[in-house]
Amino acid sequence: MTHASTSLDESDLREQFTQAAARRRTLFAARDALSAAILSEADHFTGPSGSLAPSAASRAPEPASGPIVSLPKPPQPKTWWERRAAAARQRKRREAILAARLFDATWYRARNLDVASAGMDPLAHFLEHGSFEGRSPGPGFDAIAYLARYPDVMAGGLEPWVHYTLHGKAEGRVTQAVPSSLL
Repeated sequence: MTHASTSLDESDLREQFTQAAARRRTLFAARDALSAAILSEADHFTGPSGSLAPSAASRAPEPASGPIVSLPKPPQPKTWWERRAAAARQRKRREAILAARLFDATWYRARNLDVASAGMDPLAHFLEHGSFEGRSPGPGFDAIAYLARYPDVMAGGLEPWVHYTLHGKAEGRVTQAVPSSLL
């Protein structure tokens, strides 16, 4: 395999990953919007205690007047339990990547100047955006190389580092690109 074909393959893979990440964000947004609509409809039919409101039994729901989703990112949680669940999921993701020792804040900031110039917390950026954009969390894990080596990960829809943490490490999967000198 020549260096030029490797670059082309890597470029194609980056584009495919970007497209898959965009589709995933759209699907998550649709799911979250539908959940919010269902919860809103349930609130419409129930009283504060959760039982059917007296006038709700005789009312039929009104049809939707437009598309459920129009935003590229999932909507912010609206209810306290949605916010609590979202915060718990984010905490678990944060704990998982730190426990796996895959994330290096200094390395991430140095290689992602947009994060550094915006003054963002590198870990928060990675978990909210970078992971879905194919960015690598640290020098010990190359997200694009992992996806190139293991197409099943891309097909499965998991973020590369999540797959590695849950399955890949136990399976002995490689987290780095093979140097071209060894090809």
